[in-house]
Amino acid sequence: MRVKLFFEVIKGSRFLVNTELGQVEVLGTSFNVYARDNELTVICKTGKVRSCIIRWLERNGFNSCQMVSFVNDYWKEAQNDQEITWKSKKQIFDKSKISFVSKNLEGFYGKKIKIDPSVDTLLFSGQISLESLEKSVDELTWPLRLKYKIIEDTVYIGKF
Repeated sequence: MRVKLFFEVIKGSRFLVNTELGQVEVLGTSFNVYARDNELTVICKTGKVRSCIIRWLERNGFNSCQMVSFVNDYWKEAQNDQEITWKSKKQIFDKSKISFVSKNLEGFYGKKIKIDPSVDTLLFSGQISLESLEKSVDELTWPLRLKYKIIEDTVYIGKF
């Protein structure tokens, strides 16, 4: 299951979000939950998240402007001073494999993206606007000096 949701919970209310990877419990807050494959990311925009229980790990309490991610069985924590980007029709990546970025775009646009194996290990850092599939793929491929073709419902990325 793939899901990316934004919630606003009334102060004093208890609210649980259950995903295949774990459970998030919040108290009167606005927060973002992103769950896909082996990744669960929770961004607390305002208020407080009481706990994140992911498989066998538990992360108790974190406040606004904090983010926790669980990717492939490892915790990653960061201050989140950015906006919740997908609500602003953009995504920001930092040293992310091109295959990871393409999976995000596939989920957003509902189109298949095939990466040539010879470029699959390239890393992308930057912002991608989510205005159109073509613009997003262009913003991904241009800095990496890659080319792309869109044939029917599939995007092909490589050096061609």
